[in-house]
Amino acid sequence: MHPWARRLRHDIVKRAVWAARDLRSLEGPPAPADVAALRRGLYDLRDEEGAPATARSLWERMRAEAPCNTPELDDFSKALERAHKAVDALPGGFGEAILALLQIEERFEELARSLDRQT
Repeated sequence: MHPWARRLRHDIVKRAVWAARDLRSLEGPPAPADVAALRRGLYDLRDEEGAPATARSLWERMRAEAPCNTPELDDFSKALERAHKAVDALPGGFGEAILALLQIEERFEELARSLDRQT
């Protein structure tokens, strides 16, 4: 895997999908802590200097440093935006938010494969 993609996975993808993976089989309404966990995955991140950052702001910086331009970059951007919109709508649409967050990982995998083919 390209080093840039490894950093993307570490800095954004893992944090965004971690809680979604844990909560995808939740039955019944989510607790406030569950909603907060999903929000933290997008809004309570740290940049390379340890300063507070969002997934969106980290992605903007990382995208500018992408090793090559590929359509999968746009696909990842769209997935990240869908996840932000879904998480912003919480606590309603909890299941949709989970699915949107998990899509980030799928788009990441496609992006990582495309970088492997290009570099």
